[in-house]
Amino acid sequence: MDVRQVSRLLNELNIETVIGQNSLEEGREQGENYYKIELNNSFWELTLCKELNDNQKVIKNFPTESSAAKYFYLFELNKYFFNKYIFPFELQNKDINIGEFNCSIEDLKKAFNRLNIKETYYSFTKMNKPHSVYLEGINNTESKINFIGENGKIVFETEALDNWLAYYAFFKFVYYLYLFDEHSKKLISKNEINANFEDEDYAVVLS
Repeated sequence: MDVRQVSRLLNELNIETVIGQNSLEEGREQGENYYKIELNNSFWELTLCKELNDNQKVIKNFPTESSAAKYFYLFELNKYFFNKYIFPFELQNKDINIGEFNCSIEDLKKAFNRLNIKETYYSFTKMNKPHSVYLEGINNTESKINFIGENGKIVFETEALDNWLAYYAFFKFVYYLYLFDEHSKKLISKNEINANFEDEDYAVVLS
């Protein structure tokens, strides 16, 4: 991926971008904070820009345009998936308590059933499914979430969270995983990419 391809792909999702000779940044209203990637000497940087005080904070460095552009794309997809799919589902399905203090595992099962997300994407009992999210109970009141990679090993795990917070994070991670899988299939079918994204790429979208 390069900045021009990423800009075009994001624009196709109605995500506004501003492309420069060696930069790509989020479109925004005047006075809004925004993120950008930009070549600085021999490295690319992801930077948070605060317009009101003209302050810039470097978030991450990249050795190549390709790695920076891909990360920016995944970073933007995270926000796009949440705003387009995840948050609207929460609002339209208040009866199953997603994100609420009284959310239960049964509520999570109902949510995934309504979304037609197969059980291959998640587990409540065992860490035995590659490319899935595992909800691990710590005690009666706390749980943590593990993202399992294609090789069956943990890519990342959260800290122990109160159950209702863990359930909400679990719901989002599973839905992100499903959405990114579907999106990746479309990119491959259109020859935008020639191979599946890696576990670390999924971790960016899920985070």
